[in-house]
Order: sequence, then structure tokens, then C-alpha cells
Amino acid sequence: MNLVKSSSNYLQNCKNTKIEENVTLKGGIGAGTFRKLGKVTSMVSCIDLGWKTATCDVAFLSAAKCYGVECVSDDECKATATDTSDIKVLIAHVRTGHKKVSAPPVEMAEVNKLKKIFKEVTLKGGINAGTYKDVGSVKSMEECSGKCCEFAACDLAFMLSSRCYLVGCSEGKNCQIQKAKPSPYHPSVTYIERWNKEGVKHSVFLGDSAETKFACPAVKPLTKR
Repeated sequence: MNLVKSSSNYLQNCKNTKIEENVTLKGGIGAGTFRKLGKVTSMVSCIDLGWKTATCDVAFLSAAKCYGVECVSDDECKATATDTSDIKVLIAHVRTGHKKVSAPPVEMAEVNKLKKIFKEVTLKGGINAGTYKDVGSVKSMEECSGKCCEFAACDLAFMLSSRCYLVGCSEGKNCQIQKAKPSPYHPSVTYIERWNKEGVKHSVFLGDSAETKFACPAVKPLTKR
């Protein structure tokens, strides 16, 4: 009986979720962590995926790709009008009314000297470049890159003003950089390279020069005792 009631409530919630068009989130990519939930043919399907994802506060549909946004705060995830006409964006607030509290900062591991920072650039894939994880304000790109090294799914560090985002690329081409439009946020990117426990190097662009990347501390290979 409880299962039937729960299913009924779920269907009712999905049905009553308001869909908003020609809007985006107030905080942009800084509104929270964007997780790709899959390709869908309708916003209703995206909302359904959002309701089934515990961390999803907002269902976000762009170019047939559905994202679940885990908001840093309700205010950052408020809908705001957009003049973007080339790509249709639909959003729906799945869960609201609960303020998120950021986790305390993790002490950064010792890292090698910063190799390269690409300034006044953005990613070709935009919001579709991959998963964005907001880790809060940092003092420098070196600190942001260090946090990227500590997060296994991170391919590059992305900064807007002092805000640091860890980006896990969906495809390499989506994470290529392009010149950004003039902005007070001064976006910047640093690619990282790391080694796993087997001593294998990982980087989103393996062929690039090491001089263009931030080198994470090497992890010692596993050895038998």
C-alpha cells in the first residue's frame, strides 16, 4: 500500500513540475554541479530522470542533453531570462527550498610548479563540455589545479573570477579552448596530467606538450611486499 502511495506521489510531482523556456540559471555554470543524465527526446523525460536522481535540484535540457544540477544555493539556481537564441534551453526546478552548505575546503597536496594558464578563454563545448563541480573560491589557479588533481574525474581546472570549477570532459573536442567574449569574470583554464597507481599517465589531450599542462604529483606504483 505504501509503495502504491509513494509511486502515486512521484507521478504527481513529475506531472506538476513547471517547465520554463527561454531562461537559464542565475549563477550560470556557477549555479552548482552539472551532471549529464543522458540524451532525451523531451523535457518530460529529463524531469523524470531528475526526480530519479537524489542529487538533482534542477533538470536542465540543452541540445537534447539532460543535466541534473545540484545547486550551491536556491538563489543561484533561480531562473533568469536569456537572450540566447541559437540553442533552446529548458529548465525545471525539481527540488527547492533547501539551502546547500559547501563542504569545508580540503588542504591542497603539494604540487609541482604551474606550467601554463590559458587566460580569457572558454571551452568550445560550453555547458555541454562535461561535468562541472563547483569547489568554491580559491586564491589562485595553482590552488584550483591542485584541487583538480585531488578529484579523480577532473580533466581541467576552470576559473571564473576567484571561483574554481573541476571539469570532467565528456569528449576531448568539447574541452578545447576558444577565445572568450570580454567579461568581468576573466575565465581561465588549466589542463592537468596525472599518473595512476600503475604509473599510467592520464590527460585529456595526450599529444600536447607537457609545458601546456599542470603536472599532478606522481603516484608511486603498487609494489608487492
